[in-house]
Amino acid sequence: MDYKEIDKIFYRDGYRLAAQFLGERLDQENLTKAITHLYQVTDELLKAFLARSETEGKPSECKKGCDWCCHQAVFAVTHEFLYLHQYVHMHLPGK
Repeated sequence: MDYKEIDKIFYRDGYRLAAQFLGERLDQENLTKAITHLYQVTDELLKAFLARSETEGKPSECKKGCDWCCHQAVFAVTHEFLYLHQYVHMHLPGK
């Protein structure tokens, strides 16, 4: 499978996931549901990738001395900040 075909599948799947929520009102509750679903699907994809790389003898895991991921820039858009704000207030104890 070539990269163009992989890109088509990736974007088609992303559109399909978004389409599940397009018919609903665009408010914070529905946006939060859509983002939560997207993160769940992303987590499943990551688990499948890690399992496959392990099976193929090429594990992808953090190791002592490696801090590459910890120093990468993190970018987010407004709806992600809103989601994180809501998550922090719901799941982390306040002082």
